[in-house]
Amino acid sequence: MPTDVIMPKVDMVMETGTVVRWYRAEYEPVTAGEPLFEIETDKSTIDVEAPASGVLAAVQAHPGDTVPVAQRIALILAPGETLPATVGSPSSAHLAAPALVVDHAPRPRATPAARAIARQHGVDLVALAGSGPQGRIRKGDVLAALRQQPEPARAPQSLPAPGGAPVPPPVPAPAAANGTYQEEGELIPLSGVRRVVAERLSVSAGIPAFSLSADVEMSAVMRLRERVPFRPSVTAVIARAVGALLLRHPALNSSFRPDGIWQHRAVHLGIAMDSDGRLLVPVIRDAHRIGLRAIHEALGSLRERAAARQLGPAELQGSTFSISNLGMLGVDAFTAVINPPEAAILAVGRTVERPVGRDGALVLRPMCTLTLSVDHRVADGAAAARFLADLRAALEEPYLLL
Repeated sequence: MPTDVIMPKVDMVMETGTVVRWYRAEYEPVTAGEPLFEIETDKSTIDVEAPASGVLAAVQAHPGDTVPVAQRIALILAPGETLPATVGSPSSAHLAAPALVVDHAPRPRATPAARAIARQHGVDLVALAGSGPQGRIRKGDVLAALRQQPEPARAPQSLPAPGGAPVPPPVPAPAAANGTYQEEGELIPLSGVRRVVAERLSVSAGIPAFSLSADVEMSAVMRLRERVPFRPSVTAVIARAVGALLLRHPALNSSFRPDGIWQHRAVHLGIAMDSDGRLLVPVIRDAHRIGLRAIHEALGSLRERAAARQLGPAELQGSTFSISNLGMLGVDAFTAVINPPEAAILAVGRTVERPVGRDGALVLRPMCTLTLSVDHRVADGAAAARFLADLRAALEEPYLLL
């Protein structure tokens, strides 16, 4: 009997999923447990595994289609099975699945990051020799293969003139209809993740928020990063400090509700990340209980899986406070938008040497601007200022965080 391939329900609130791509074409063999297709939900992009081995048939949802959860979108036929007459188009109603003469060996062993890059650039992993254990293909193997590919021919930037001076190539005029100007461009449909971001920003626009900023000397943080063997990032050190402090400032670890203010008993930190043009906010659970090394390792794991599009919905929800660091992009200071239902978010600018006064002299010190945005319905300015003061003190003596 054919096996149904359905749109899975990957979290409690999911109602629909959008098909991003199929990894097998119709009537190609598939193996149980291997990625069969990719879907995008409101919170993440996820690979869905084949529920059985056989031949993919009767595909009814194509890339870009949004499908309700639990709806059948394809079938997997065992060797020799035919499609039921009630499935598919009349022309395919009685096609028999071909015998599985194709080699059913598992796909090449590869890391998630290697698979993600290979999919993005159309690299065939079968043709690569892996440098990892047991021939596993690594990210570097895929990048090396990309470097060996010939570069595409580039369009000429200018045309030679008789006198030797370059002449710009002609630019086509915009199309016109009925005498009106037609602007050239492209409509980018809202993806599930971008749609959720837009909806949350719309909610945030109605929050009566205020912001406070503080400059923090990061000399001790820089020394700490050099002395510990695992070299934590600035984000990891700040996340450790925030996790250690928030329960002493419960107003900032709260959520506004119509019936009151809910104070969370645990600190779950959302860390804003840009992954291939997508804004994701994966969560470090129980940040008040774990040390700097554990936070450093959690951040590394989240970034790897975000790049490989392997973050599950549970890892993208339930945060009680968020941190957004744009310092690595050269931003000195900014105001982040609160991520509802949280009550506060910390924006981190870059660490850069600035002149400051010390003991009557002007000296250069590595400084960082922190900006805290707070829901005024939940906390007032004094509560936010006390938290920022404690955070500055913790970062200027970070060895207490180890």
